[in-house]
This record gives sequence, C-alpha cells and structure tokens, in this order.
Amino acid sequence: MSNMINNKFPAILGDRLIKISRISKDTGISRTTLTNLYYRRCAGITFEVLDKLCSYLGCTVGDIFEYECKDPTPPTESSLISADYVKDTQGSGQVDHLCKKQSLQAN
Repeated sequence: MSNMINNKFPAILGDRLIKISRISKDTGISRTTLTNLYYRRCAGITFEVLDKLCSYLGCTVGDIFEYECKDPTPPTESSLISADYVKDTQGSGQVDHLCKKQSLQAN
C-alpha cells in the first residue's frame, strides 16, 4: 500500500457554502486553478496559491490537505542506512570524507 495526501478543499467549500468564482475574484487565483483543485485534477499546488487560500479561508495547510499513512510498516534496517559527511576532527588537514552511518538498532 502507498501513502496519500487527501485534498479536503471541496469539503471546506461545501461546508462554508463558498463558490469557486467568489474565491477567484477575492484572491486573484485563477478559476481554472481552483476548479482543478476542487475536482482533484491537479498534481500539485504552488506555495503562493496555498498561502492565498489559507489566508482567505482562515485555515492552515493541514485543514486543506491531510497526509494519510496507509502503510504503517516500520522501516527496514536497509532504509535506516544513510550517508553523512564527516569533518576532520583530528586536525590532520584531510579533506572531508563520506561515510555510512549504520542503524542504531541491535539485531
């Protein structure tokens, strides 16, 4: 299963009885953008549009979009391995090098 972001914009407009045309007129956001967001036809949204919507509706990003985790599987050990740059702390003048940090979990 995968995770998803739920678009709650249509519910907000329905609950408040606000029309897309009113939001467009008041905020300057194009009607096309708002319609696509309403009908969940867009793959993304700019921060500018999101900021205008939050200001206009008096809400937060979390009120408009909700992250839903459908795969509560804990991460595997291989997913916990990450690469970090390590600085020279011994004063030897060696160039920073890349090393791998292993999981802190004990087997």
